Amino acid sequence: MAQLSEAVAKMESGGNYRAIGPQTGHGRAIGKYQIMEANIPSWTKQVLGKAMTAAQFYHNNEAQDLVARAKMQEFYDKTGNHADVVSMWHSGRTYKGNTRKDVNMSTKDYTNKIAAIYNKMVQK
Repeated sequence: MAQLSEAVAKMESGGNYRAIGPQTGHGRAIGKYQIMEANIPSWTKQVLGKAMTAAQFYHNNEAQDLVARAKMQEFYDKTGNHADVVSMWHSGRTYKGNTRKDVNMSTKDYTNKIAAIYNKMVQK
C-alpha cells in the first residue's frame, strides 16, 4: 500500500501535508492524501485509537500517513484490487459502474490518472 498511497498523495496534493481543499458539502479535504474533514474523527479513532480534529490531523504528518495507508489497506482487503481502492478513495464506491464525479473529475478519470502515476512508480 505504500506505493499506491504515494501515488494518491502525488495526485491529491503533490505530497504536501499542509494542503487544504476548498469547502464542499462534505467539508474540506485535508492534508497529503486529501482526507475529507468529515471522515477524520472516525478514521483516526479506528486507526489510531483516538479521534482527532481536522486541525490536529492537519498538523500530524505521521497520523496522515498511518490513516491513509490503513484505510487503503482496508479497501484492498475488501475488494482485492487497486482500481477499487482508488475508486473508493475518491467516491466511496468500487470502480465498476461508478459514475460519480467531484468538482474536479469523474471517479473513472481519477482512477485512471492514479493508475498511470502508480505504474510509473513501480516501473522505476
